[in-house]
Amino acid sequence: MIAAALWLSGCLHGPAPAPAASPGPEPAPEPAPEPEPPWVQVIDLPPTAAPADPCTTALTLPPPSDRPRTPPVYDMTGWLTIAPDLPVPPGVLPRLQPPDLSALPIPPIQGDPALLADLRARIAQASHRKVRIGVWGDSHTAPDQLTGTARALLQSALADGGHGYVMPVTAWKGYRAEGLSVCGSGRWTALAGRTRLPGPGGLLLAAGEAGASGWVQTPPEPPDLPAGGRPRGMRLELWFVRQPGGGRLEAQVDGAPPVTVSTAGDGPGALVFRTEAGAHRLRVTALDGPSGAPGAPGAGGVLLAGAAVEYAGAGLVLDSMGINGQRLAGWRAWDSGAMRAWAERRPWEVMVLEYGSNDGARAGLTPEGFRQEADSAIRAARLLQPEAACLIIGPSDRGWRARDPADPATVLPDQYVVWQSHRWINDTLRDLAPQHGCLSWSLQEAMGGEGSMLGWYRARLLQPDLIHFTLEGATEIGRRWVQAMYPVNKTP
Repeated sequence: MIAAALWLSGCLHGPAPAPAASPGPEPAPEPAPEPEPPWVQVIDLPPTAAPADPCTTALTLPPPSDRPRTPPVYDMTGWLTIAPDLPVPPGVLPRLQPPDLSALPIPPIQGDPALLADLRARIAQASHRKVRIGVWGDSHTAPDQLTGTARALLQSALADGGHGYVMPVTAWKGYRAEGLSVCGSGRWTALAGRTRLPGPGGLLLAAGEAGASGWVQTPPEPPDLPAGGRPRGMRLELWFVRQPGGGRLEAQVDGAPPVTVSTAGDGPGALVFRTEAGAHRLRVTALDGPSGAPGAPGAGGVLLAGAAVEYAGAGLVLDSMGINGQRLAGWRAWDSGAMRAWAERRPWEVMVLEYGSNDGARAGLTPEGFRQEADSAIRAARLLQPEAACLIIGPSDRGWRARDPADPATVLPDQYVVWQSHRWINDTLRDLAPQHGCLSWSLQEAMGGEGSMLGWYRARLLQPDLIHFTLEGATEIGRRWVQAMYPVNKTP
């Protein structure tokens, strides 16, 4: 679920991306960049080095809400129940055992073959120019494990354009960005689905007090340069939203002089630091706090929309922008037209929408109700970048530990219910995708189909909640996604 207030002790370090099997040729340089819009300030820096001190600060947890939380009640009549004393359909029975991943088929991308050929042709161009893939989704993509695997595989096969999107402050408990280190201090509040003009990932972080800060640190330059090659250039970008009464923020790269910016006004804003590739730390500090609740209309303060790390020249960039608890229907609350300012400056060649798990968790959701919501949400998402190739990824298989009907708080041992709505959510997304010029793929089918969640759990590829992948499971799903979308002969 979306965390309204954020906290975390210490710094989160993602493991380094998988290295290429062998160094490839130096990527071709990009053409001269287009002039930046007036809301972007560019700062050229001399070579610097990141500080060596670790993250020792912590985000502050505001007082919890006193609103009572009532767990939803699901009507599971007719849903498949797996229990020792109940028969299991023959087609489901093999899925209950740990899967043989080497023999488990990878489902193909569904849709118009011409659209798939176009998507693959766009990705292939990353060896010659900058190509960005934008991934919006829920908690399957929020930890950057599934997407981190995909990024490493594609960059290893083509060219490394940099990590891409990252929040410059730990955005929630467990926030991570593969290959980067992220730190946070003070009070920050996540605004997801509560603002008409969010950042490009649909998320804003509101500073809750003056002095709240955070940083993101990059790894050293990867050793893939030819002998005698010059270090590549790097861009460290900080994005924010201007608002009436907006406060000041301070941004600093390594030991370079800090830059102070007022966020008063209206619309997007960005600072772009250009330097040589290597280990760098981009730090941001809110110099002014809000006059009311963080992010509330008229409260002022500082609103961060994200950050980005990219290498100069050609290469693939994968922006992982998943948000815990997010639903596909959330796109209907965002102003995609206003968000186009982000996309026009930094376009995506491929848009990936990975949703359905939280939509399916809504009590009382019907297939027809979801179809109507999904249709309008996909239409809104396509307004952000209508010229991009599009892939919609449906939800994974999901289970529920059966409860005692007389006492719902009591979990029945060795009894599980297969979450039936995920099947028709996947079917609906597959049906709607071509109507919006999109392709589709299913996490549930990639796991083996309905009931496969139990086999993945027994193989320690799924967490005990029977929905979220473990690191090993996310890595396998990321590999399967890449093999279906753009087959590469690499292993993460």
